[in-house]
Amino acid sequence: RIDYLFTTNLRTKKYIDASKFNVPIYKRQIVFDIWEQRDNADYFRELTKEKLDNWRPPPFEDFNMRFMGFSDEEASQLQEELLSHGGNITPRNDPHLDFIVIPNDMTKPLAMAADDLEKMVVVEWFWSCIQVKKEQSASSLTLAGRMNNKLSNLISPNKLTRIKSKLRLKNQN
Repeated sequence: RIDYLFTTNLRTKKYIDASKFNVPIYKRQIVFDIWEQRDNADYFRELTKEKLDNWRPPPFEDFNMRFMGFSDEEASQLQEELLSHGGNITPRNDPHLDFIVIPNDMTKPLAMAADDLEKMVVVEWFWSCIQVKKEQSASSLTLAGRMNNKLSNLISPNKLTRIKSKLRLKNQN
């Protein structure tokens, strides 16, 4: 059983798995800071969950994002939130772009490269990451994930399984 994850890299499989299983994640610096206080019993008596949260990485640390489909005022507010939670605002064609945040009600994808469509997440994901203070799995809230969910709702599970099997067979041949 894993109780904590200490890390310097939020892009690893270990981080993603720890997030899924609600394992508390801390910056590696906590180990060094606590070691310096090892002889100070008062320090440990006063160590609360709120103080421990100071060593938790912000939800968007080192993630590069841009916002699309928002008014200037909304985009400005979202950008401020992104910066205050460790993220970076990225220009349009930056190769280091991680996510494109779009409004929840944007249903029609624009003429974009497939790579950009895969990076699209709805603003609901952005706010929930801030609320729970960690980067969440974006797969269910990407535009592609939402479209797949809509397909699943339109087609019965058995028929969807048969279609997917046929597609796999077709791709193998």
